[in-house]
Amino acid sequence: MAIRWTPYGSAACGVYAGVNQSLTSPPGGGKTSFWAWLAKHMGWRFTEISVKASDPVDIQGIRGYGDKDEFGQRWLEFYKPDYLMPVYEAEREGVGSILHYDEWIGATKAQTNAAEKILSDRMVGPHKLPDNCVIVLSSNPADQGGTGSMGPATANRLVHCAWHVDHLMLSEGMQTGWQLELPKYDPALIKREIDIAYARVAAWIAFRGHDILKFPKDKKQQCEAWASNRTVERYFPRVEGAFRAVEPDINAPGLTKEQKDQVVQQHDEWDVARTNMLGGTVGHGNALDYETYVQKADLMTYEDVLKGFEKGDLDVPQRGDHAVAVLGMVLAAVGEKPKDRWVPGLDLLANIYQRGTQADIVYSHAKKMLSPKLKPTGVKMPASIQVFVDLVALERGSI
Repeated sequence: MAIRWTPYGSAACGVYAGVNQSLTSPPGGGKTSFWAWLAKHMGWRFTEISVKASDPVDIQGIRGYGDKDEFGQRWLEFYKPDYLMPVYEAEREGVGSILHYDEWIGATKAQTNAAEKILSDRMVGPHKLPDNCVIVLSSNPADQGGTGSMGPATANRLVHCAWHVDHLMLSEGMQTGWQLELPKYDPALIKREIDIAYARVAAWIAFRGHDILKFPKDKKQQCEAWASNRTVERYFPRVEGAFRAVEPDINAPGLTKEQKDQVVQQHDEWDVARTNMLGGTVGHGNALDYETYVQKADLMTYEDVLKGFEKGDLDVPQRGDHAVAVLGMVLAAVGEKPKDRWVPGLDLLANIYQRGTQADIVYSHAKKMLSPKLKPTGVKMPASIQVFVDLVALERGSI
C-alpha cells in the first residue's frame, strides 16, 4: 500500500523531526487513534490526557508531604501526574514517547496554563521532560465542535496541521485493518538532513530575514503559524530535514515505467505534504519564500561539499548568504562522521580562512566546530588549530 502523505506521512514526519504539533479537525477524525498507532508502530510509548476534562493539578502534578523518614520528619515532595508515567518509563527503556494533549481548544485558562508549562519549558515541576518525548495537541475548530483559540505564545510553539481523512482513505483503512504504510524512520539520516537544512535556512534568513521575522498584524494569523526566531531556528529546519530524509527517489535505478510513474506520483504527494507542513511552521507565505530562495540561489550541494573534504579545499562563494549555506554544510558533514571528518573539516576551514574568502563567516563556523558539541573526544588537535586559537585570543583581548 502506498504512503498517504497527507495526513499520515506528514504527522509521522513531524514526530521524526521531534517538533511539537497541533492537529485540527472535526471530532471523530481519528487523530488520537493515529497517535497511539504511530507510537506502537515505532516501538515508542504513548500517553494522553484531555485538557478540557482535567483538573489543572492532574495536568501539572502537585507538591505534598511524603511519608515520615527514620527521624519522624515529613518532607515536601513533588508528585508527577499519573499520565506522564509512560513518558519516564520510555526514557528508562531507551525509547521515545508521544505525549498527547487532547481537546486543548475549549479548555479553561487554568487548564491550558497547567499544560503550557510542560509544553513551553518542558518541565514537570522540578523534573525535566525527556528529550525523546514528542508533544502533540489535538483540537476541534471553533465552527466544528471547538470553542475559543490558543494565544500567540502557545501557537508559536507548535507546527500546525489540518487533519483530513477522506472517504477513500476511510474505506481503505476499513478494508486493510488500518495497516498504514509510513516513511522509513532512520534517525542518523534524519539528523544529517536536519543539519543540511539548518545551513540552508540560515542562509535564507541572512538574505531575507528582514522581511520574514515579523509579528503578524492579523489576529487570526497570530494564533496560527508565523515566523519567529523560535520557529525558524528550532522547528523549520527540523521539518525540512525530516521530509528530505524520506523523499521518494524518482531516479532510483531499475524502475519499470509503471514503478517510475508510481514513484513520481508519490513524490508529488510528498511535495504537497512537505509544503503544507513547512507552511504550518512559519506561515505559508514564508515557506513559499524559502522554496523560491533555494531554487533561485542554486546553492552548492552536500555532495559537492563532501568532494571538498576529499580535495582538502573548497571554493566558497563570495556572496555572504551562499557562503553561510556552504560552510553550514561543512559542519553538517562533520556532524555526520565527527571522528573521521573533524580534523579534515578544521583543516578545510583554515585553508579557506587563509585565502581571505568570507573570513568572518569562516571564523564563526570554526568556533562552532571547536565547541564540545562537535569536537569528538580523544581526537588530537591539528596544526591548523593555531589559526583559530590566535583569533579567539585576539577576540577576547588576550593578545
